[in-house]
Amino acid sequence: TTLLQLEATADEYLAANKAAKPSGTDKATKTAAAHASASKKDEAKRSTPLAGQKINLNPKKVADLLPELAMLKSLYEESKERIAKLNAKEKQSKQRFEVQQKQHLARLATIEARFKN
Repeated sequence: TTLLQLEATADEYLAANKAAKPSGTDKATKTAAAHASASKKDEAKRSTPLAGQKINLNPKKVADLLPELAMLKSLYEESKERIAKLNAKEKQSKQRFEVQQKQHLARLATIEARFKN
């Protein structure tokens, strides 16, 4: 039941964050952008994406886990969308390949017919 409560609270948290922030401005995106710009500036110096952030490594309350759960849920949703797009692209590629293969075989048949005559 604790897991169900955690999921319900996380859903509320996600809904509140979506209403408050436009998409693309979540904490993970900002952190990734900051990390990318830092690595471009100084590639010789290695830094972690968690540098300068206060993270509770020993959560004692369900509320401490809400941001992590929200991040994981959004990552899961984005991954599902990405997989759906890749599947659609693969389907189009297979259809295009079949058409090109038919055209190629037709050309080969005409070339063979020319040489037989």
